[in-house]
Amino acid sequence: MTVRTTGALVFDLGKVLVDFSVERACEQVATVGGVTPPAVKKFLFDDGLELQFECGLIDFGTLHRKFEEHFKITVSQSALAHAAADIFTPMEASLNLVAALRRKYQNTIPFVLLSNTNEIHWNHIETKWRVSELFDHLVLSYQLKSMKPDAQIFLEAIRLTGLTADRCFFVDDVPENIAGARRAGLDCELFQGVDSLTRHLASRGIFV
Repeated sequence: MTVRTTGALVFDLGKVLVDFSVERACEQVATVGGVTPPAVKKFLFDDGLELQFECGLIDFGTLHRKFEEHFKITVSQSALAHAAADIFTPMEASLNLVAALRRKYQNTIPFVLLSNTNEIHWNHIETKWRVSELFDHLVLSYQLKSMKPDAQIFLEAIRLTGLTADRCFFVDDVPENIAGARRAGLDCELFQGVDSLTRHLASRGIFV
């Protein structure tokens, strides 16, 4: 039998536990604002506002004001938030896997959610699916003011487990984030589906 070497499980959120569409966000925000999706994409991404938002450097109230000023329009803050956040679908197989692991290892393994996200996305996901109930600790970029693949966010996740980095297993769908995690000393694998993840876990002595 494989001896367990992993002492903590650290999961990414987007494209691992919930899927999302940037294109859908731009289209829905464009509809609310009466502008075009390419204009929304340029406003959010080309000018770096989305990064500032996910890093907690600006809040949604500031982003809403900048949106109105940039496009010279008036738009409901709640309507804009819903348009920008209603872009997620649950990845049921992944969520079921984490739930099964949680039931088996809740008292012996810390579970950490480590995500680059912003306040409206997190609030939307949490309201709909209560993802936080699967985890002992949440490390969210907008709260910590640090984003993957920066070292600080990984070091915070490691600190919360109370273990050494090499005993923390991390899964993420972005190669750059995996590279950053490895630089921080984490044991990690690129997410390529539940079957692959299950095999990676089993090789470390973690079984559903």
